[in-house]
Amino acid sequence: MGIFDFLKSKQKTENQPTKNSELKSTTETKTTVEKSTPKTVFDLFEIDFKASPNESFITGNTDINESGDEISNFRKDLNPKECGLFDTLELKTFEGKANKNFIFTNFNFQKSDVNKVQKLVDQLYLFYGLDSMNNGKFNKNDNLDFQEDYWSGRMWTDEKHKNPAMISYDPESGLSLTIWLTE
Repeated sequence: MGIFDFLKSKQKTENQPTKNSELKSTTETKTTVEKSTPKTVFDLFEIDFKASPNESFITGNTDINESGDEISNFRKDLNPKECGLFDTLELKTFEGKANKNFIFTNFNFQKSDVNKVQKLVDQLYLFYGLDSMNNGKFNKNDNLDFQEDYWSGRMWTDEKHKNPAMISYDPESGLSLTIWLTE
């Protein structure tokens, strides 16, 4: 072992093909797998449901509902779009309760984004199962409904669904997804 052996070792490693591309590919695959298999329905979204509203929301008016609950309204523009679809989030909080209503909307929904709706519906189906009308994954009838400018969507609103959700589309209201945080 000579004094310059460390240089020889380094030269040998430098001459060997690097495996950065293999490492990058493995990392990208792992990240993709982690993103495609979220643990909760909330993992499908960038927004932090539990920490909302925060300082990035605009505070709106306060209402009293039929039950006498005081409801505070908040709004936030979403850039980038949530799920590649929704550009606005309205949030309703209930005084003294942990419940929150998250209403994601896109008033200018483009039908060319139906594939993104399909992806979201299929992901929601993985968490919720059949909806309250016994509809499952996005299908050809859903595509036809979008072509006809009215899609009743999916409603996971019965008691068996924790944190109920509803998604629908019509030209006047645009694309809308509501999730009720009840935990």
